[in-house]
Amino acid sequence: KSIPNAELTFIKAQRIENIKNEKSAIESQANFLLELIKRAAEESAQISQRLDSTFPARLFDSINENISSTSINDRLIGIQRKRELFMKFGIIKSEDTFIPRKFSNATLGKEYSTVLNLYISDALEKLSPYEELFEKINLFVNLLNEKMLAFKEIKISNEHGFYFQSDNGERISLSNLSSGEQNQIVIYFDLIFKAKQNSVILIDEPEISLHVAWQKEFLDSIARIQKLNEFSKIIIATHSPQIVNNNWDITYDLFENNNKNMEGQ
Repeated sequence: KSIPNAELTFIKAQRIENIKNEKSAIESQANFLLELIKRAAEESAQISQRLDSTFPARLFDSINENISSTSINDRLIGIQRKRELFMKFGIIKSEDTFIPRKFSNATLGKEYSTVLNLYISDALEKLSPYEELFEKINLFVNLLNEKMLAFKEIKISNEHGFYFQSDNGERISLSNLSSGEQNQIVIYFDLIFKAKQNSVILIDEPEISLHVAWQKEFLDSIARIQKLNEFSKIIIATHSPQIVNNNWDITYDLFENNNKNMEGQ
């Protein structure tokens, strides 16, 4: 079945090499993520400048609104939790404080409610450029830490994009990762951060250098990425029954079908 006007993303078999420059594919991906984080920070700064400059006028316009202190407190707690998640993944810095903690459990009078309600709304808008990026980073980190990394974990940084750290806290060079780890990281990164919604995905031999246990988990991981990015179609070329695992009903055997076509001629 053809998909008109669909964009194509091809993840080749020689994916950990980067023939365009001296950096490896995984090093280029770390830099790519760093640029995404910087871009989100720049957009947030522009929003902050616009909102801060109009805050007095907008406050005056909303001065007569009735706002419950319960609603204010709930929103304060919610936005603080969101900030903590973003800080956990290194997307925003700890000093980028939008909401002062000392108000989180305060009982507010009307004179403060209007100010804080507008302040919280502005804070949410300032965080909005990070929302989609956070969802992608969260999935990327969880897939790697849950499924494949042994004695190490991935760290997100607004200075390095991402890096890896051993269980004893030592930083691991990206080039020191195994070929299997690099192959898996490159696939997940390209699908999560580079492939566009509604595109057609082609993946060539995802089993390269992968441990059998990782191969069996592969389609489950792809399904989680598909749920986030909503691709039109994903086509995987593989020689590995472990990649297929228990999903033979969605396979197409090219050798078998070619023989049938030859017999029919």
